[in-house]
Amino acid sequence: MRAIVVQDFGAPPLLTELPRPEPAPNEVLVHVLGSSVNALDLAIAAGMMREGIGYTLPLVLGRDFAGVVEGLGSQVTRFRYGDEAFGFIALPRLQGSWADFITLPQDAIVSTKPAGLDFVQAGALPLAGLTGMLGFEAVDPKPGDVVLIVGATGGVGSYATQLAKAHGVTVIATAKPEEEGYVRGQGAAETVDYSTRDVAAAVRERHPGGIQGLIDLVNRTPEGFAKLAELVADGGGVASSLGAANVEELAKRNVRASNLASSAADAEVLHRLAIHVEEGHVTPPIGRVYPLRDAPQGMDDFRKGTLGKLALALG
Repeated sequence: MRAIVVQDFGAPPLLTELPRPEPAPNEVLVHVLGSSVNALDLAIAAGMMREGIGYTLPLVLGRDFAGVVEGLGSQVTRFRYGDEAFGFIALPRLQGSWADFITLPQDAIVSTKPAGLDFVQAGALPLAGLTGMLGFEAVDPKPGDVVLIVGATGGVGSYATQLAKAHGVTVIATAKPEEEGYVRGQGAAETVDYSTRDVAAAVRERHPGGIQGLIDLVNRTPEGFAKLAELVADGGGVASSLGAANVEELAKRNVRASNLASSAADAEVLHRLAIHVEEGHVTPPIGRVYPLRDAPQGMDDFRKGTLGKLALALG
């Protein structure tokens, strides 16, 4: 079967041939037809995640997947042959999803593919969609609330913006002028040009009484996150995808805080995301589709910055 692998950390990813895996008694075999590029894929390829995990080389890249169940272990009860599934491979599981076939436990983060999506669309949904949904749920805004989304142009930010809009929330999105049309198309009501303005100052000028929520997908330091969290009024909620929220300090002024961990999700949470899709709250914001052989180019393009998701078609 085809697969995108790295032979060594930091080495260029390559398209190669590997043996087709066989499912263990509690595993399913999935014929992968769609996937996407995430920041985690770049981090794994560079070796940033190897400490404490112990990856073996060569390593198949990729986390997201959507496809058809084509093999069942003897103990599998959740799935049947021919089921259309989607999900993502969570750490510390080693081998990834950029391959024609993958095996994974039946209790992994995998669920029935949302109706109405093709496999490429569904393959661009799991990791970014879950993170965006968990961020939205952690902040828990009410209709009419104002939420600032920092990093709104990427996949996670796009999903969070769509969910907020669908629930009657006013979204302020960080975006350059050339990105404004995109984020407004995802549901943003206001934008702040982060390349020319101090985001916190701009939001405070427009909303002197404070806002009700913050989803920050950019700041890695507690200091950077805290500056934006100061915008959130008493009783509001904040979320960081990069572990930058000081939960205890924010609780002192009655602000709920969460550091998001999509890897802590399960199949039930993934199913909840699928329901959002089927109810029209979320549509995968795919900016470009690459064949599997061009996944390395997709990674290079991701590094340059993207609008929405970069998807892979394996069919």
